[in-house]
Amino acid sequence: MKFRDAVVLLLHQEPLICEVSVQLTGSLEEDVYGECHLDLNKKIILIKVAKSLPLVAQLDALIHEWAHAMLAGVPTEFHKHGPMWGVCYARCYCAVYPS
Repeated sequence: MKFRDAVVLLLHQEPLICEVSVQLTGSLEEDVYGECHLDLNKKIILIKVAKSLPLVAQLDALIHEWAHAMLAGVPTEFHKHGPMWGVCYARCYCAVYPS
């Protein structure tokens, strides 16, 4: 599976509450695989994934960050790795890696 294929699957199977921009980038801090930012003024979620990673790690980072993005409507949970995030992560994982 290609990175963009995973993005399309997530867009269709786990839609977000606002527009999302997903980027493979080289501009992340060292040892950071991905980031998820919510811009409430522009009503957009920006997901960045390190392009230097192998594809499987890029997909894992995408799934991780998409799970955060799914919590954009729950500000107290957006940056946490709690039970709500875990459920979102599982749903994203199943969308990208169906059994």
